[in-house]
Amino acid sequence: MYRIGTFSKINKVTIKTLRYYDEVGLLKPAFIDEENGFRYYTSEQLLRLHRIIALRQIGFSIQEISAVLNGQNITGIFEGRKRELKYCFVIYHDGEYREKDIDVEFCEAVTAFGKDTDTIKFKKIEKVPVAACVYHKGPYSTIRNAYAYLFKWIEDNGYTPCEGPRESYINGIWKFVL
Repeated sequence: MYRIGTFSKINKVTIKTLRYYDEVGLLKPAFIDEENGFRYYTSEQLLRLHRIIALRQIGFSIQEISAVLNGQNITGIFEGRKRELKYCFVIYHDGEYREKDIDVEFCEAVTAFGKDTDTIKFKKIEKVPVAACVYHKGPYSTIRNAYAYLFKWIEDNGYTPCEGPRESYINGIWKFVL
């Protein structure tokens, strides 16, 4: 068994976070010493904590994580998150590779238009009738391989790119979630 401080260090999670997960019922200590109140965790709880961490990195709420860990509506929750992620992407306006001073637009779906500011603009982006898509998994330094494959496919199939690429980033520990 590990005391809360050691368990915290092993998993790079604050003690405050572990206490909160106990409070909301996500991860209860395996044992609490009644004499001194020390909380203890077991090695078996590592997997559950890692799932919680991964789900938080993906952007799930505490309520969604609780439902997933309890086997409730897992498919629905993941499908909902997947739909949200489909509507986040970046558009590069430079037309060529640049190391600095990049003109990029970050796009995210919203449920309602807000008030424009100097840095945030609300606009409607029209639906793209036909799109060629490629999935790249790995470091950003090898994304050129995905682009090379994509543009070769476009050429081989008689298409012509009509605008710059849109990139969606999914960053997290997805493989450890289920």
